[in-house]
Amino acid sequence: MDDPDKGAANPWGLAWSADSQTLVTTHAGTHAVYVTHFPELLDQLSHHRRKSSGIQEIHSDPLAAGLTNELPFILNSRRHVALPKTDLGPRAAMVVGQKVYVANYFSDTLDVIDLAARRLAAVSLPLGPKPGMSLVRQGEFYFNDAGIGREGWQSCYSCHPGDGRTDGLNWDLINDGIGNPKNTRSLLLSYQTPPAMSLGVRATAEIAVRAGIKGTLFSDQPEAVPAAIDAYLRSLKPVPSPWLVNGDLSPAAGRGQRIFQEVGCARCHPPGLFTNLRAYNVGTGRSFDQPTDKFYTPTLVEIWRTAPYLHDGSAATVREVLTTRNPRDQHGVTSDLSAEEVDDLCAYLLSL
Repeated sequence: MDDPDKGAANPWGLAWSADSQTLVTTHAGTHAVYVTHFPELLDQLSHHRRKSSGIQEIHSDPLAAGLTNELPFILNSRRHVALPKTDLGPRAAMVVGQKVYVANYFSDTLDVIDLAARRLAAVSLPLGPKPGMSLVRQGEFYFNDAGIGREGWQSCYSCHPGDGRTDGLNWDLINDGIGNPKNTRSLLLSYQTPPAMSLGVRATAEIAVRAGIKGTLFSDQPEAVPAAIDAYLRSLKPVPSPWLVNGDLSPAAGRGQRIFQEVGCARCHPPGLFTNLRAYNVGTGRSFDQPTDKFYTPTLVEIWRTAPYLHDGSAATVREVLTTRNPRDQHGVTSDLSAEEVDDLCAYLLSL
């Protein structure tokens, strides 16, 4: 969906026309809608293949043929529809006949796009009085807005979806060197659990927000922007785990809570924030890490929704953290636990 010099950050909603000819996508980060006409897309693709057939006879790999590097058939078959400046955060979309209806999260408005029109344009329909924005709401908007990033390629939400949580991916950011990717950390409780980042390269979350705008979004913003993001991230609250039973620990999780104390997990993850805010070498370093690297103890709150685990995402499940990625009992003395006891410990951790 991106243009060469204009990003289409945070694609959110998808809607097909009834005849399956037209696909509508909302882009919540750039406040825009793309309309793709698939017969035209397929025709463009077929034409490009015929044009490149000589190359494809030499290169069976479409990447080698340059097909997926240029993507002119996509650029020519979809239409960019910018929303009115008053309409912010398009998310849900629906196609009814020849009309597209788009719901905007931050402005409480609907947009209507007539697919039969020669020139596609969005007409705004307010759903009520224009809503005001508190400081927290402004911060949520900036967090989701790719307009504070270079050319609209990404927003803070791009790597921290679900209200500042995590995309589950590894990224090699320049803040701690090159060639040592780290798994995205949830921003929940980040202001109460300094420092920020796995290696603690930012002393506080406030510093990390400002460094992220400059070094990851590649832009300079007035102080009001990161200050509002601070207020939003501070406001985030944990979501109750789906592993709870009527809001309480299950019998298995209750047994796991006792095991959590007995095997020493609570020394580094004391109840409350479930981190002692200290850094350790617990034997999880990889070939791309430095032998002297120590990784700050993350909170265990909401780990049911933040897989994969460890600084490099090398543990797909909590069970792997306790077993295959804990051969020397550096994540608690778990090697002597029975399979049932590991199950109980996992049930407790996933209930936090």
